[in-house]
Amino acid sequence: RYPKKWEKLENFMGLPVAFRRPMENPTEQFLENLNVVIEPLPTDKSSISLEDYNVAGVEQLKKMFPGITVASKEESTLAGNPAIKSVYSYVTAAHGAPLHLKLEQVVTMKDSKIYILTYTATEENYDKYLPLVQEMVNSFGVESPTPAPASQ
Repeated sequence: RYPKKWEKLENFMGLPVAFRRPMENPTEQFLENLNVVIEPLPTDKSSISLEDYNVAGVEQLKKMFPGITVASKEESTLAGNPAIKSVYSYVTAAHGAPLHLKLEQVVTMKDSKIYILTYTATEENYDKYLPLVQEMVNSFGVESPTPAPASQ
């Protein structure tokens, strides 16, 4: 579930789905958002742990966002599955000015898939939208694959 005023973006920038809050004033440089990534677990890494995957994910974030720092990391759940929730801070540029962002990521694994929900916000708006985003994350479901019918 997502707020009616938020925009749902399907197949957006390589993501299965993303949700973006509406613009509140024309001078805004960033719109807070929640995106969902679902990836198959690499077959050669079928025994990888959630912690191992999270460590690899942090390394990937450091490559994408030099200077990113881990503000917190804790065990959590997502759709009833064990998860890791991490919060990061980093600075990027928007129209030549520094833009301070916070990113909260919840990662879980189920049925050979990895589910990553990422909330990205400006530092000043992070707490403002966090309760709404937490409701969205709490409504997220992970469906088990439907078995193929037995052939006769």
